[in-house]
Amino acid sequence: RLLAFKGLALAFACDAAPGARPMSDGDLLAAPGTFAAAVEALCGHAAFRLVWNRGFDATFLAAQGVGALDLHRRPLPWGCGGPSARELFRRGVPGPPALAPLWVPAMDDCGALAVAHWAKDAFGLAAPGSLARDLAILAAAGLTASALGQRLRETGLRRVGAVALARLSAEDPRWAPFRDACGPTPADERWAARWARLPPAVRRRGLVSTPLLAACVETPGRPLR
Repeated sequence: RLLAFKGLALAFACDAAPGARPMSDGDLLAAPGTFAAAVEALCGHAAFRLVWNRGFDATFLAAQGVGALDLHRRPLPWGCGGPSARELFRRGVPGPPALAPLWVPAMDDCGALAVAHWAKDAFGLAAPGSLARDLAILAAAGLTASALGQRLRETGLRRVGAVALARLSAEDPRWAPFRDACGPTPADERWAARWARLPPAVRRRGLVSTPLLAACVETPGRPLR
């Protein structure tokens, strides 16, 4: 089984008008233990051409030269929190006809992944406006503030969500209930302020934002200060 996630799931599973969610490529997740078999299956498909395979992700180009497909072993880098591949498949559902036979994540998992990738992509600097756009698609499809807040807590992303949604709600008050559902704390605000003081050239680097995302992950045995 393969699961469509990120922009592919948002465009076709959550939005009635797929063009409202632009994307530069499509992202697929292999079910746990099936990455090598999935690569082999796609290599045998006339519509795709393998560009590279790094063992944990692989990129394919369409045979006609239009569009790219990224196949992943994990939905996020190791240690960065968020729902695991096993959880995404366990909680996921079959995709709409446009994506058949792919599966798609549960709506709250789509939201958690959107928040995590916002943080991984330089905490909003790499793609300004992307998180607001993606959460607006999910909210229109029925995602509630309480459901997203709960899922962010379950997957260790509460602080990341609090920081992200505080920024969104400062620009648009409709995101205030989503921010409040994350239970923001003064420590979250201090962390966001320290991040904001870094030079933009530093904040844009993935080598900085990915470790910082990992440092924000909350687990039962690892409280954050």
